[in-house]
Amino acid sequence: YFELHAAQIEKYEARQARRRHVKDLRARVNTFKNAQDLVEIFTSEQQLYNSAVRGAKQAGLEMLHFTFNEVVKDTCNVAERIAAAANCTCFECRRRNAHTTTSHRTLSPEQRIGMATWKRFEKQLTGTPYNWMLDLNVTRWPDDVPRPIPLETPPNKGGCLDGELC
Repeated sequence: YFELHAAQIEKYEARQARRRHVKDLRARVNTFKNAQDLVEIFTSEQQLYNSAVRGAKQAGLEMLHFTFNEVVKDTCNVAERIAAAANCTCFECRRRNAHTTTSHRTLSPEQRIGMATWKRFEKQLTGTPYNWMLDLNVTRWPDDVPRPIPLETPPNKGGCLDGELC
């Protein structure tokens, strides 16, 4: 009886944690969708990233480098590299392609996020170094567009691979 009860409590706690995660994710998405200053958000995110990289370097932490495309297109390889760096031998990634039937890549931006949100994004990004982000087919920072804030890079990487978004 105790083991069954403990298992039920564990399942309940896991459900609650998932609900909190989803709630937090939705709040972040809504904050981004309703943002009045995307450039300020991007600047703040870049400063936080740079601060984290500098702190990790100062602490002598091992850092792993992953491009945006690696994370999106080869998640298992990324997870396996993280597990290997943590000396975790029990990790096994189960590859599956579950997103193929629900992708919205064929829809226009207006259809994906709504006309008002898209127009707000266009207005905020046009004429800025982030203008390229309006082309949803581009997945890396263009070589001919200087970054507003230089990107801190993990040791031994010398920058993003092939100019990809880090």
